Amino acid sequence: MDKKNVFISFLIMVMSAYGQASFAQGDAIPAEIKSVNDTKTKVLMESSRLRTVKAGDILNLGDDCALEVTQIKSSQAVLNAELCDNKEPLKKGNSVQLHVSQDKDSKDVVARSPRLSSGIASKGFRAEFIKSFLDGKLKVSDGTFSGSVSDKVEHDFGLGFGYANIGVNTPGFITRLIFTQYNNESNSIRIDGSGTYGVSENVYFLGGLNLHKFTKGADKLDIGFGFQFGAGFQVNENFGLGLSYVTLSNSCNVNGVDFDFEAKGLELNLHGTF
Repeated sequence: MDKKNVFISFLIMVMSAYGQASFAQGDAIPAEIKSVNDTKTKVLMESSRLRTVKAGDILNLGDDCALEVTQIKSSQAVLNAELCDNKEPLKKGNSVQLHVSQDKDSKDVVARSPRLSSGIASKGFRAEFIKSFLDGKLKVSDGTFSGSVSDKVEHDFGLGFGYANIGVNTPGFITRLIFTQYNNESNSIRIDGSGTYGVSENVYFLGGLNLHKFTKGADKLDIGFGFQFGAGFQVNENFGLGLSYVTLSNSCNVNGVDFDFEAKGLELNLHGTF
């Protein structure tokens, strides 16, 4: 091959490579963010060029945000943002440039991703099975005489129902209605609310106040206030357990005699969130 042909071949190769690079650079998909859910795990985007992608494709928004296509509706696409490390650009109304990833599915992205974060520990309606280990104390006073008796509070079981919204590195909350059955054939209703803070997708701390009322056995005692604080561990977004320190306080006056009841101790719960 003479020098002229070598030069022509080299020129063709360079132009071909340049053309491919230009094509790759021009392969960006301009899109507008139409909506984002509260936890920034689901994003709705619109672009006429989204018709060229399909469910399961990975679209990159910058170097640290991978979005998985879950649904295509004409020029709109629903994207899963759980693989996105930098969620700052994911705001309604933003115009973004998307690039089709060379990774064929989300498994490839997970394999090379240093972190998988959905930004949420747990969110949804919650059901709990509860076991308490409380020490109780009852004080009695009529103005001239006072005395007290202390004992373990015998506890059969508790059932809790409520709602949880626990974020990661952000404040959240838990509200619960709890029915408790005691061995001495008394029972109670408790309403509590706690603020939460998730330090990871698996661990969070909580603290709050409660209202407590015996509905059988010691039902003459009035509604009382208490508090709880503790920590929770999420196996995943749906299942977990919690351990809290709880106080309950109730009192009443019957025929001039004051009764003051106080219980405090540990409470363990197993919960499911749906």
